[in-house]
Amino acid sequence: MKNVENTTKKDNKICIINSKAPKPIIKNLELLGYEVLLLPPLKGLASKESRHVDMQLCRISEQEIVFAPGVDGEILTAIEKRNFTVIEGNTLLKRNYPENIAYNVLVTDTMFLHNTKFTDSQILKKLQDGGLTPVLTKQGYSACSAIALSTKNNSTIILTGDCGIFKICREKGIETIFCEGVENIRLAGYNHGFVGGCCGKDGKVLYTCGSFEKTFYNGRKIRDSLKKQGINVVNLWGGKLRDIGGMLIL
Repeated sequence: MKNVENTTKKDNKICIINSKAPKPIIKNLELLGYEVLLLPPLKGLASKESRHVDMQLCRISEQEIVFAPGVDGEILTAIEKRNFTVIEGNTLLKRNYPENIAYNVLVTDTMFLHNTKFTDSQILKKLQDGGLTPVLTKQGYSACSAIALSTKNNSTIILTGDCGIFKICREKGIETIFCEGVENIRLAGYNHGFVGGCCGKDGKVLYTCGSFEKTFYNGRKIRDSLKKQGINVVNLWGGKLRDIGGMLIL
């Protein structure tokens, strides 16, 4: 595990995170130089996931965020101060699946993966207008289930523990790593968590809420593969991976 104290500071950047995230994770992000913003619960969502960033906010481009109606105003103001455009979605989120997944979209440089029958219409239009190809997946929690990273050659590599997403991405020619042992990810109130919900990215740095090696059976291999691709993994938490609903770094 890389010591966070020795990592280059990220002045003026914010990290939006679950307001009930473990305190050591928040502290380590602050040591890295990020301004940590704690995301309040969103009315309508089930309490266990109501503070999850990947349920409330969807980054659709370098400078655009689509948000669910009801997202905390101070969070939106902080995003706008970083010269991002915030766009209110059309979908009111509700407690149960699939009425809670409208913003949980996995976006890459060329395509976006989701159960597109339930994708928020603003996200759908903006992404298609931007030339991205919609890819239907049965997994509605697409952003929870995977994370798309940029390699040293600026190609895309995806981490996931979802068989359907893994298969689709490989079929589309995107390098994809399958994380063996997703059932070991901790998520309060559920049997297990998901790969994307444990992570956040800032350029070619991947922050993890826990250890790949202590969670995935191929954890060391994953870390080595990412290193070869120029992606630096920084662990914010010493134990097994914990799904906190992702981290949005801007």
